[in-house]
Amino acid sequence: MKIILSVSNLLDTIIKKIISVLLMIMTVVLFSQVIARHVMGTGLSWSEELVRYMCVWIIFLGATCAAKDGSQVSVTALDEILNGLPKKLLGIIQSILASTYCVLLSWIGFGALEFAKLQKSPNMMIPMNIVYSVIPIAMIIMLIHLVTIFLQNYIIAKEVHE
Repeated sequence: MKIILSVSNLLDTIIKKIISVLLMIMTVVLFSQVIARHVMGTGLSWSEELVRYMCVWIIFLGATCAAKDGSQVSVTALDEILNGLPKKLLGIIQSILASTYCVLLSWIGFGALEFAKLQKSPNMMIPMNIVYSVIPIAMIIMLIHLVTIFLQNYIIAKEVHE
């Protein structure tokens, strides 16, 4: 349990640093784009594309952080109504559904990489599988976080009953 928890925490720390760097790069690129338009009268052809792809990466990586700390958007009506065993069963069902979603989206993401490697981005001419690779990467990281949370909840619940 300690190993998966430390892996989950390490991944979360790394992802937050990556997001910070991507946000800084986005800021510099967008600022450069504005300056280029005002000074040269024309923008940088690649800047908006780069910022768009970085934004996609930030969204998917940010979703892993939200899964880690439980801050993702959710409907809590049943959580607030239920108590005891039904609430625990609901939590287990939610964990199974979320994990299944991550596995499914990761599998679909890996499949999409095969098609995306044949495409290049219009302005930067980078392979699109680099852009799309965030989908399976983020889903695998999110799955690690979800499994960690599930194990923590199960072990805590087991220790409370003992």
